[in-house]
Amino acid sequence: MTFIAGVFNRLAQFGCAKILERAHKKRVYSALSKNTEDKGGKQIASTRQIASWANLPEERTRDICSIHSDVFPVEDGEKEQWTIYNRLKSVYEEHGLRSV
Repeated sequence: MTFIAGVFNRLAQFGCAKILERAHKKRVYSALSKNTEDKGGKQIASTRQIASWANLPEERTRDICSIHSDVFPVEDGEKEQWTIYNRLKSVYEEHGLRSV
């Protein structure tokens, strides 16, 4: 009987963790979609900004961004930044100039 209770307890913990993860993913994606645009310079946000918008701790925001399939990391020196746009466009490309 104790074994069954232990298994049930573990399954309940796992289920709660997955529900909470899904809710946090939705909050992060929603915050990014509301506060960024598919225009040069407005496509990315830092972990701190996203955490503020989604009302989550920075560590949790970083974890969620790193596992979310629709949030992509942006390499920018020391700053940790994220975007929901798969391919970042340059400012010049927006105005029809593809190469310099």
